[in-house]
Amino acid sequence: MAGGGSIDGGITIGMGILLGHGGGGAVMGMGGGGPPVMIGPPGQSAPDDPTLTGLTAFMDADVGITLGAGDVVTAWADQSGNANHMEQTVGGWEPNGINTAEIDGRDTIALTGGRFLKWAPALDQAGEFDAWLIFRLDAAHGSCILMGRASGDGLIAMSSGEQLQAGDTSMSVISTVNACTPDNVFYAVRVIRNASNEFHCWVNGVDVTLVTPHVDAGSIDVDDIPSQNQSITGSVAMALLYSGTNLSVGAARVTWRYLEGQFPSIGITP
Repeated sequence: MAGGGSIDGGITIGMGILLGHGGGGAVMGMGGGGPPVMIGPPGQSAPDDPTLTGLTAFMDADVGITLGAGDVVTAWADQSGNANHMEQTVGGWEPNGINTAEIDGRDTIALTGGRFLKWAPALDQAGEFDAWLIFRLDAAHGSCILMGRASGDGLIAMSSGEQLQAGDTSMSVISTVNACTPDNVFYAVRVIRNASNEFHCWVNGVDVTLVTPHVDAGSIDVDDIPSQNQSITGSVAMALLYSGTNLSVGAARVTWRYLEGQFPSIGITP
């Protein structure tokens, strides 16, 4: 598989990122090095990297995967340089493996039967955040938390009617439209909570937020993808989390353009 291998020690994992465990930090040299630059007019090639400023965790199923016995996924290496790696140490709860080249030639992690990966400790979102997820769910998933925790807190979730949700344990709906239909195709979802504690949401680059956004000031702990014991099947290709900030319009466009370049079949509108 692409980019596999241990995440221990100081090793290079895909895209030129040096992860240095126990060695005093990490060096980022993604896609040719240096911070991302603002892109020019439409038609210019997509940037090599998402916006890096404020990036807390960057999970890419094409790199940094560790497989255990039976090819289950036991660890997923954070590509942000912050060492916010994910793992699953409980036997029988590991994701069932890798779907090779499932979307645009890129690998994904298979989501089946309540299996999940975990950040430890949880990435507490007490204020602003900006969360992104590339995922696919089958037609029988019901309500589920895709990025959040087992207690019901969630940054990104779905109702059985394909409505996007986010917030505290009430998981209030923040989109009145069936934002992720049809089933069984990939979507790029972005959810933010701003300084006014309002939730806003985009699907494939299109704003689908309610006219009056859902407001919630509660702290949201994020430790699972998907949340523990969610009976869903599907796959996840990428997750990005910016803690304590919302990307500016320009910085968000850089990340949308990056995702557009990585996943052209989704049809993202930057």
